[in-house]
Amino acid sequence: MNTKDSSKTTFDDQMNLLLFACHASTPFTIKDVQEAVMEFHRNTIYSLLQSFVKWNYLERTSTNHYRATQYAKDIMNVNGRITG
Repeated sequence: MNTKDSSKTTFDDQMNLLLFACHASTPFTIKDVQEAVMEFHRNTIYSLLQSFVKWNYLERTSTNHYRATQYAKDIMNVNGRITG
């Protein structure tokens, strides 16, 4: 796999990752993100995931698995309802 330069992540890349997380029906791994969302190096994806955990958008469910928090789903309006 040809991975992209880690210094080139954009806002769109981050939003795509967050949308993927919010729509995932089961906890996901870095490899899942690489295959479905972005072809960045594992370290870059790990760094993005850790940032999202720090900001309470994601939570770790195990050593290698993540899932979106309800907070992330609410702000991304994944459940299709308006929150206020």
